[in-house]
Amino acid sequence: MPQARRSSEEWERRLRALEQRLRRLEGAAPRTPGAGPASPETDWMLEGLRGRIPARGRARSAGRLGYAGLVRTPAGANYRWRGEHPVEALLAADWRECASPLGALGHRVRLDIMRALINGVNEVSQLQRQPGLGTSGQLYHHLRELQAAGWVRQQERSRYLVVPDRVVATLLLIGVVMGPDPRAATSTTRRKRR
Repeated sequence: MPQARRSSEEWERRLRALEQRLRRLEGAAPRTPGAGPASPETDWMLEGLRGRIPARGRARSAGRLGYAGLVRTPAGANYRWRGEHPVEALLAADWRECASPLGALGHRVRLDIMRALINGVNEVSQLQRQPGLGTSGQLYHHLRELQAAGWVRQQERSRYLVVPDRVVATLLLIGVVMGPDPRAATSTTRRKRR
Protein backbone atom coordinates (compact mmCIF):
# COMPACT_ATOMS: atom_id res chain seq x y z
CA MET A 1 0.00 0.00 0.00
CA PRO A 2 1.53 3.36 -0.96
CA GLN A 3 2.33 5.65 1.96
CA ALA A 4 -0.06 8.41 0.90
CA ARG A 5 -3.03 6.03 1.04
CA ARG A 6 -2.56 4.71 4.57
CA SER A 7 -5.62 5.33 6.69
CA SER A 8 -5.54 7.24 9.95
CA GLU A 9 -6.30 3.94 11.72
CA GLU A 10 -3.17 2.42 10.21
CA TRP A 11 -1.08 5.42 11.35
CA GLU A 12 -2.55 5.20 14.86
CA ARG A 13 -1.82 1.47 15.04
CA ARG A 14 1.77 2.01 13.92
CA LEU A 15 2.24 4.87 16.39
CA ARG A 16 0.90 2.73 19.27
CA ALA A 17 3.25 -0.08 18.28
CA LEU A 18 6.22 2.30 18.22
CA GLU A 19 5.27 3.77 21.60
CA GLN A 20 5.02 0.28 23.12
CA ARG A 21 8.38 -0.66 21.68
CA LEU A 22 9.95 2.53 23.03
CA ARG A 23 8.53 1.86 26.53
CA ARG A 24 9.93 -1.67 26.41
CA LEU A 25 13.33 -0.41 25.36
CA GLU A 26 13.29 2.17 28.14
CA GLY A 27 12.29 -0.52 30.62
CA ALA A 28 9.01 1.14 31.57
CA ALA A 29 6.45 -0.89 29.67
CA PRO A 30 3.37 -1.24 31.86
CA ARG A 31 2.21 -4.81 32.27
CA THR A 32 -1.37 -5.80 32.73
CA PRO A 33 -2.66 -9.05 34.21
CA GLY A 34 -3.29 -10.39 30.71
CA ALA A 35 0.14 -9.35 29.36
CA GLY A 36 2.06 -12.53 28.78
CA PRO A 37 1.61 -15.97 30.24
CA ALA A 38 2.29 -16.64 33.90
CA SER A 39 4.91 -19.28 34.42
CA PRO A 40 6.28 -21.07 37.46
CA GLU A 41 9.72 -19.67 36.57
CA THR A 42 8.64 -16.03 36.81
CA ASP A 43 5.62 -15.95 39.11
CA TRP A 44 6.45 -18.58 41.74
CA MET A 45 6.66 -16.10 44.61
CA LEU A 46 3.53 -14.20 43.59
CA GLU A 47 1.54 -17.40 43.24
CA GLY A 48 2.81 -18.59 46.62
CA LEU A 49 1.64 -15.35 48.24
CA ARG A 50 -1.73 -15.55 46.51
CA GLY A 51 -2.15 -19.07 47.88
CA ARG A 52 -1.59 -17.76 51.42
CA ILE A 53 -4.54 -15.36 51.20
CA PRO A 54 -7.67 -17.23 52.33
CA ALA A 55 -9.93 -17.83 49.32
CA ARG A 56 -12.96 -16.35 51.12
CA GLY A 57 -11.11 -13.07 51.76
CA ARG A 58 -9.25 -12.67 48.46
CA ALA A 59 -11.68 -10.20 46.94
CA ARG A 60 -11.43 -7.91 50.00
CA SER A 61 -7.74 -8.43 50.77
CA ALA A 62 -5.24 -5.67 49.98
CA GLY A 63 -2.73 -8.47 49.37
CA ARG A 64 0.43 -9.86 50.94
CA LEU A 65 4.04 -8.82 50.74
CA GLY A 66 6.75 -11.45 50.87
CA TYR A 67 10.51 -11.33 50.78
CA ALA A 68 13.27 -13.84 51.16
CA GLY A 69 16.90 -14.41 50.43
CA LEU A 70 19.67 -16.98 50.47
CA VAL A 71 23.09 -15.38 50.75
CA ARG A 72 26.62 -16.76 50.79
CA THR A 73 29.00 -13.92 51.49
CA PRO A 74 32.52 -13.65 50.04
CA ALA A 75 33.76 -14.45 53.57
CA GLY A 76 31.89 -17.79 53.41
CA ALA A 77 29.00 -17.06 55.78
CA ASN A 78 25.56 -18.38 54.81
CA TYR A 79 22.28 -16.63 55.57
CA ARG A 80 18.64 -17.56 54.98
CA TRP A 81 15.89 -15.11 55.74
CA ARG A 82 12.26 -14.66 54.84
CA GLY A 83 9.37 -12.56 55.90
CA GLU A 84 5.78 -11.92 55.00
CA HIS A 85 3.13 -9.34 55.90
CA PRO A 86 -0.50 -8.71 55.03
CA VAL A 87 -0.63 -5.34 53.26
CA GLU A 88 -3.41 -4.19 55.61
CA ALA A 89 -1.09 -4.67 58.61
CA LEU A 90 1.72 -2.72 56.94
CA LEU A 91 -0.58 0.16 56.07
CA ALA A 92 -1.95 0.26 59.62
CA ALA A 93 1.47 0.04 61.33
CA ASP A 94 3.26 3.04 62.82
CA TRP A 95 5.82 3.79 60.12
CA ARG A 96 7.56 6.30 62.38
CA GLU A 97 9.11 3.30 64.16
CA CYS A 98 10.98 2.57 60.91
CA ALA A 99 12.57 6.03 60.74
CA SER A 100 15.59 5.23 62.92
CA PRO A 101 16.61 1.95 61.23
CA LEU A 102 16.06 3.39 57.75
CA GLY A 103 17.71 6.68 58.67
CA ALA A 104 20.81 4.86 59.90
CA LEU A 105 21.28 3.44 56.41
CA GLY A 106 20.67 6.82 54.81
CA HIS A 107 24.33 7.83 54.76
CA ARG A 108 26.88 6.92 52.09
CA VAL A 109 29.61 6.03 54.62
CA ARG A 110 27.27 3.77 56.59
CA LEU A 111 26.28 1.93 53.42
CA ASP A 112 29.98 1.48 52.62
CA ILE A 113 30.52 0.12 56.15
CA MET A 114 27.61 -2.31 55.76
CA ARG A 115 28.99 -3.54 52.43
CA ALA A 116 32.48 -4.00 53.93
CA LEU A 117 31.10 -5.89 56.93
CA ILE A 118 29.01 -8.19 54.73
CA ASN A 119 32.13 -8.82 52.64
CA GLY A 120 33.99 -9.96 55.77
CA VAL A 121 35.93 -6.80 56.64
CA ASN A 122 35.11 -6.90 60.36
CA GLU A 123 38.09 -5.41 62.20
CA VAL A 124 38.10 -1.66 62.77
CA SER A 125 41.72 -1.54 61.61
CA GLN A 126 40.66 -3.17 58.31
CA LEU A 127 37.69 -0.82 57.97
CA GLN A 128 39.98 2.19 58.48
CA ARG A 129 41.99 1.10 55.44
CA GLN A 130 38.86 1.13 53.26
CA PRO A 131 38.72 4.24 51.04
CA GLY A 132 36.15 6.87 51.97
CA LEU A 133 35.29 5.69 55.50
CA GLY A 134 36.90 8.69 57.20
CA THR A 135 38.92 9.00 60.38
CA SER A 136 38.76 6.50 63.22
CA GLY A 137 36.49 8.90 65.14
CA GLN A 138 34.12 9.18 62.19
CA LEU A 139 34.19 5.41 61.68
CA TYR A 140 33.27 4.74 65.32
CA HIS A 141 30.51 7.36 65.10
CA HIS A 142 28.95 5.60 62.10
CA LEU A 143 29.36 2.17 63.71
CA ARG A 144 27.54 3.46 66.84
CA GLU A 145 24.69 4.79 64.69
CA LEU A 146 24.36 1.43 62.91
CA GLN A 147 24.53 -0.38 66.24
CA ALA A 148 21.87 1.81 67.86
CA ALA A 149 19.52 1.16 64.92
CA GLY A 150 19.99 -2.61 65.15
CA TRP A 151 21.96 -3.20 61.93
CA VAL A 152 25.38 -3.94 63.45
CA ARG A 153 26.69 -5.41 66.68
CA GLN A 154 30.08 -5.45 68.28
CA GLN A 155 31.35 -9.02 68.37
CA GLU A 156 34.41 -8.26 70.47
CA ARG A 157 36.73 -5.31 70.99
CA SER A 158 37.27 -3.54 67.64
CA ARG A 159 35.37 -6.26 65.75
CA TYR A 160 31.90 -5.71 64.30
CA LEU A 161 29.42 -7.69 62.24
CA VAL A 162 26.08 -7.14 60.60
CA VAL A 163 23.34 -8.66 62.75
CA PRO A 164 22.63 -12.00 61.01
CA ASP A 165 18.95 -11.33 60.25
CA ARG A 166 19.94 -7.95 58.78
CA VAL A 167 22.32 -9.28 56.11
CA VAL A 168 19.59 -10.35 53.70
CA ALA A 169 17.43 -7.36 54.70
CA THR A 170 20.27 -4.96 53.78
CA LEU A 171 20.78 -6.61 50.42
CA LEU A 172 17.01 -6.61 49.78
CA LEU A 173 16.78 -2.88 50.55
CA ILE A 174 19.66 -2.15 48.19
CA GLY A 175 18.07 -4.33 45.50
CA VAL A 176 14.69 -2.62 45.89
CA VAL A 177 16.26 0.82 45.57
CA MET A 178 18.29 -0.25 42.54
CA GLY A 179 15.19 -1.70 40.91
CA PRO A 180 14.69 -5.02 39.15
CA ASP A 181 17.67 -6.59 37.42
CA PRO A 182 16.86 -6.11 33.72
CA ARG A 183 18.66 -9.38 32.94
CA ALA A 184 16.41 -11.39 35.25
CA ALA A 185 13.44 -13.11 33.67
CA THR A 186 11.57 -12.67 36.94
CA SER A 187 11.50 -8.87 36.82
CA THR A 188 7.90 -8.02 36.07
CA THR A 189 5.63 -5.21 37.07
CA ARG A 190 1.94 -5.58 36.56
CA ARG A 191 -0.65 -2.88 36.93
CA LYS A 192 -4.34 -3.43 36.71
CA ARG A 193 -6.06 -0.87 34.53
CA ARG A 194 -9.22 0.69 35.82
